[in-house]
Amino acid sequence: MGPSPSPIWSVILYGLALYGFLLIFIYWPLAYWFLGRPFDKKFEIKYPTVEKGTWWIGPMARLASYTLGILLQPYRNKLIKNKLFKRIVKGRFEYQDRVYGKVVDFRKEATKIQIVISIMMWVGFLLLIITMFLVIFHNFVLYPEIGRAGFSN
Repeated sequence: MGPSPSPIWSVILYGLALYGFLLIFIYWPLAYWFLGRPFDKKFEIKYPTVEKGTWWIGPMARLASYTLGILLQPYRNKLIKNKLFKRIVKGRFEYQDRVYGKVVDFRKEATKIQIVISIMMWVGFLLLIITMFLVIFHNFVLYPEIGRAGFSN
């Protein structure tokens, strides 16, 4: 018996659960090993306050920082009309310049494999967010008795 009265939704939810497991426990650690570690060796962090938290927060925050630096570098000096995207790019590079210095160009320092890893990491993260919305939709809209069952005694 699956997590849903519908066999199609059961397959979808089991598939998404497997995808989330592989993403979090396999892909992101491998991404850090092949993308984060080489950049950690290339750049010295001026403000290591991120490292004072839980052991996995620092490496994952740096990995996200490196990948954003790689993906957004082509937009650094371009005129952007979308206000939200402009704010994200501006904030990203203000942070990067403060922490790593203005001389750092993550895109130039990255290999083609690291660029692909960066794209895959953020696509995977967006798919994980979509997965959460699908589970919420399933449990509270399609089958509210399942959502209520999680809150009963």
